[in-house]
Amino acid sequence: MKLKTDRWHRAGLISSQAAVIVAAYFGAFLLRFDGLPPEHQFRCFWQTLPVLLTTKLVVFWLLGVFRGWWRFFSLNDAMRLLKANVVATAVFLAYVVLVPGITGYSRTVFFLDFALCVFALGGLRLFTRAFMEGSLLPRRRQGQRVLVVGAGHAGQMLVREMRKSRNLGKIPIGFLDDDRQKVGRMFEGLPVLAELSSLAEVVKIESVGLVVIALPSATGRKFQFLIDECHKCGVGVNILPALSDLFAGKITVVQLRQVKVEDLLGRHPVSVDHARVARKIEGQVICVTGAGGSIGSEICRQVASCRPGALVLFERCELNLYNIQRKLSEKFPSLRLVPVIGDVQDETCVTNLIREHKPSLIYHAAAYKHVPLMELSVREAVKNNVLGTRTVMRAAVRHGVGAFILISSDKAVYPSSIMGASKRAAELLLQTVDPERTTLAAVRFGNVLKSSGSVVPIFEEQIEAGGPVTVTHPDIVRYFMTIPEATGLVLQAANMARGGEIFVLDMGEPIRILNLAKTMIRLAGLDPEKDIEIRFTGLRPGEKLREELATQDAGIERTEHKRIFVIREAGTPPHTLITKLDCLIEAALSSSNAAVLSALKDVVPEFAAQENRAGLRSVAPVSVCGGNPRTISGPS
Repeated sequence: MKLKTDRWHRAGLISSQAAVIVAAYFGAFLLRFDGLPPEHQFRCFWQTLPVLLTTKLVVFWLLGVFRGWWRFFSLNDAMRLLKANVVATAVFLAYVVLVPGITGYSRTVFFLDFALCVFALGGLRLFTRAFMEGSLLPRRRQGQRVLVVGAGHAGQMLVREMRKSRNLGKIPIGFLDDDRQKVGRMFEGLPVLAELSSLAEVVKIESVGLVVIALPSATGRKFQFLIDECHKCGVGVNILPALSDLFAGKITVVQLRQVKVEDLLGRHPVSVDHARVARKIEGQVICVTGAGGSIGSEICRQVASCRPGALVLFERCELNLYNIQRKLSEKFPSLRLVPVIGDVQDETCVTNLIREHKPSLIYHAAAYKHVPLMELSVREAVKNNVLGTRTVMRAAVRHGVGAFILISSDKAVYPSSIMGASKRAAELLLQTVDPERTTLAAVRFGNVLKSSGSVVPIFEEQIEAGGPVTVTHPDIVRYFMTIPEATGLVLQAANMARGGEIFVLDMGEPIRILNLAKTMIRLAGLDPEKDIEIRFTGLRPGEKLREELATQDAGIERTEHKRIFVIREAGTPPHTLITKLDCLIEAALSSSNAAVLSALKDVVPEFAAQENRAGLRSVAPVSVCGGNPRTISGPS
């Protein structure tokens, strides 16, 4: 029944446009001859009308003029209508000129008919759109008054959609924009009222009930300012959905959302050449260690979307392994998943895995990363982060795995913590082998937003509990990236690696943790000065005020990706490194924390320098190679 109704509807639309075409053609004759065409011109009209009408209807049909919805008439539709009229007029002109029997035809009629037809058909569509959007009707007074921040394409698109969706109950009243030249101008019939700095004043004068941020390229600082201003005014704030979600068809423009912590980064995620990544992964066996962790699980999800031949999930935690296997099975039912419970320190387990499943690429994400806990567990940090990395790397090289990508951390740069020093030692392991068939590389991350143990989930829990929100130091800052962004870097690095590189990302500007805490409290609708206490607890063991991405003497080079850089270091001779790393691992397996710490400083001299500068510890050097540890000097 619906199909029959649609056919009648389309037939009615075509018929009405046919009538407009005939009227425009007749109007051209009337205009040409001042409202009274001679008799022979009437004969020309009736003689050529069937050909003109048929030509235009056929051309309009072929070029898709009849397929558009009038209520969504756009500039692209107008251009399509214009092109169709040009083609139809050219065909009709050729008919009149070449076919004998048509005499006395006024050539001016061609141009008048073309202009009248374009304006009549375009005007009909424009009128329909204006009527459907309510532009021809008195403005409704009921509804929430909305101020749109950003008068660009995104903001204008939002205004159009709010007008079309009357059931939203939202009335756009104007724009704010950071471009001073736009102030006072009109877009979509609404004025740009002021610059962003006048937000509070405009909200008060215009009785604004909601502020919507439509600035896809806004920086984190700008988001921070807008949120603070809205909070001071007591007005709600929403944000336009991500353009990537709009283009993917996941949501519509009018599905506004609350501002998220991710928006405060003020930077676009790293774009990944998905086609190139997929070519490397498709049909291959891929192994991810630490597959159930924050980074490991996201690597698994993105790898799974590239249609690998099989995905091996290597994980020590049974619950984490079960969760990632279940989620991947639901989303990728045709993918062959191989869950393996095991420890990266277990050489037999790792070797058997590689022998049996023959992965062509290993993403090594398994690691201990909690800074304060690792200060208390030096041996375990080294065993997991260094011995575990060596075990997987050696097995990969021995069995000809195509590539081994180590997930490292910016805490490995001038490390002041056990965790950072152990990750630096893991990076140095890549210099100890010269593989013929395996590409070895590392990728350094900053802090990953909302990963397990990161500051954002902790703040969320503290705010939900009513506070206090704990910050270690008022001046502490950190670089942040999102989990998908970090994972995109890993996948891209695997394609760009040639051997021995350490990849880092252009992290943008660091975020002050105190400001992050205040903003999260405000996003929860509370006041950081009144409702939730912020308490300073002091720097934790091994914690620095500011992280770095590379040492001063490291050579940083651009890659083919504009936001990914590679560090090439003047390495220590491999035989020296091997001896020191073997001593470190031997100490971790059999000695005290003090002995391991001493060996770790020997492997990572900049770790000892950082400690001495900060006065963090006083641990005597200990000999651990070739026998039991013994004190060389200083108190034990």
